[in-house]
Amino acid sequence: MRSLCVLTVAVFVTIASLFIGYAATDDAETRLLADQILGEWVYEDIKSHPGHKEAYAITRKVFLFQPDGSAYLVESRKGRYNLPLIEDWEFRTWGTYDTRGDTIMFAVNRLAAVRQNFWTLDRAKGRWVEQSQAPFDTLITDGSQDRFITFSDLIRDFRKVEG
Repeated sequence: MRSLCVLTVAVFVTIASLFIGYAATDDAETRLLADQILGEWVYEDIKSHPGHKEAYAITRKVFLFQPDGSAYLVESRKGRYNLPLIEDWEFRTWGTYDTRGDTIMFAVNRLAAVRQNFWTLDRAKGRWVEQSQAPFDTLITDGSQDRFITFSDLIRDFRKVEG
């Protein structure tokens, strides 16, 4: 019985030391990551349809990570992303960010719609129908707009603006 207790304690100590070692490595990587993400990151995607020259849209996202832990994100799309829909919208979000391992957590506390303009094609009438929404600016307190992105996705999809 005594040997079983000693074995149990030894296993527990081994697991705990592995966890502590992992946590220390994770903290060091997190601090390094925090320094690397500072600044402005831009994503641009241009979509076109080979058979339809009128199908052309630009999607743009800009992250700004500040040294004080604040963050800002602008997302927009302008153009005809798919054939029966024309879009012209821009959303801006403000908040704070933190890192967990290789993941950047963006806690959004304010959301604004600068513009929300959409046109759908009414095929029966052969004309575009506008479906625009009013701009808004609101505080977010429930976490419903929070975002996250891994650092590997950030460096793969975005380019860092030097300067």
